[in-house]
Amino acid sequence: MATKFDKELIGRLAKETGFVQRKSKLKPMGFLKALMFIYQKGKELSLSDLCGDLYHSCELDIRKQSIQARFNEKAVSFLKAVLSNLLKEEIPAIKPSLLLKGFGRIRVKDSTRFALPPSYASVYKGHGGATHNSESMISIQYEYDLLSAETLDLRLTPGTKNDQGDAKERTHDIRKGDLFLRDLGYVTLNYLKQIVKGEAYFLNRLGPKTTVYQTDAPEKQLDLKACYHHMKKYQLPYTEYDVLIGKEKKIRSRLVVYLAGEGTYEKRLRKTSKQAKGYGHNVSDDFKAKARLNLYLTNTDQKDIPASEVQKVYGLRWQIELVFKIWKSQTVLHRVKEMKIHRFECQLLARLIWLILHWKLFMHVAHWLNATTTNKTASPWKYYKYAHIINEHMREAINKPGKLKELLKKLRDWASPNFVLEKKYKQTHYEILMMLN
Repeated sequence: MATKFDKELIGRLAKETGFVQRKSKLKPMGFLKALMFIYQKGKELSLSDLCGDLYHSCELDIRKQSIQARFNEKAVSFLKAVLSNLLKEEIPAIKPSLLLKGFGRIRVKDSTRFALPPSYASVYKGHGGATHNSESMISIQYEYDLLSAETLDLRLTPGTKNDQGDAKERTHDIRKGDLFLRDLGYVTLNYLKQIVKGEAYFLNRLGPKTTVYQTDAPEKQLDLKACYHHMKKYQLPYTEYDVLIGKEKKIRSRLVVYLAGEGTYEKRLRKTSKQAKGYGHNVSDDFKAKARLNLYLTNTDQKDIPASEVQKVYGLRWQIELVFKIWKSQTVLHRVKEMKIHRFECQLLARLIWLILHWKLFMHVAHWLNATTTNKTASPWKYYKYAHIINEHMREAINKPGKLKELLKKLRDWASPNFVLEKKYKQTHYEILMMLN
């Protein structure tokens, strides 16, 4: 695994973005490392902490006022360039299972949002009001390929920009054979049309307002209530239909239907009953029948993903939710105190650089573990906990290829059994991908 942190490259990025315009005691590599490796202080990180770190790590005596002045648009551009460069680094891809060999990439995407100080509202607008309780919010949009761990999208946007709006603007770089796994927040008819146009594939849940018509009777909507009773009568765990989607009936798909568990049904019914009561309505029998079903929509062929495996493949999307949970717990991204907005952006970008760097190291170790052991897969939770322990070693190795290779070897040696996922936890995408053979 190569490193994207050699001094020459970082220096060039600093000059290209204008962060470095003339000789300065504060070197771009020192600035980057200071922000990356004292992130543990979270919202309590102070300018004095940064000055102290630079003094002990770089022997640089710098005052708070001087470091504060360096947090500007050029510094933000510099860190964005470093992050962008890191995202391009490739690592070995997982060998797809026989079942999924027809897909070039398995693309999962999601977003996470958190509140910011009200003074940031001019840049990162929030919804405000008593319900949302924030005038300022930020959203992190993240997409990556499950097979290669390549990051396909990582952006900071205002919290008011919803996922459907993002899908409209950012359903880009579609390659023939891509498989898109996204939650309903991103799914619109236009999104589905773009994927079909790009000769790619989608697999997502059926939206509550999406109209579904039978292909053999295009004017007739599919009766999901009858579907439920048919499955119960014949004790079918799943079934599927060829359907047409939307009022224009232009998207032909497979609707794969599974029976939901009793607990899932009761949870859905409680939630909807509470909402309906607030509006003075009753829950319809049609909704109650639909709530007993897990409905998946896909344009994949039966030979590529049989109906029996659709729910399991869609479960791969859960991985990105796990990523966000780890990000928030390990680097407290969502805990923000009021400060100069450029300083906030720099600190957030530096944390993302740290997270992505370790994500690549984790995937390197996970691939190695998967290739050299039987029925073992790595736990990202365990890895990121260990990442804190090796923080200083990583800092030393980050721009020294020899030291980085040495560190990678130690990580592999430590991986089994210390990073191995315990069976009490949910399956990782490795386990799901491998069992789909």
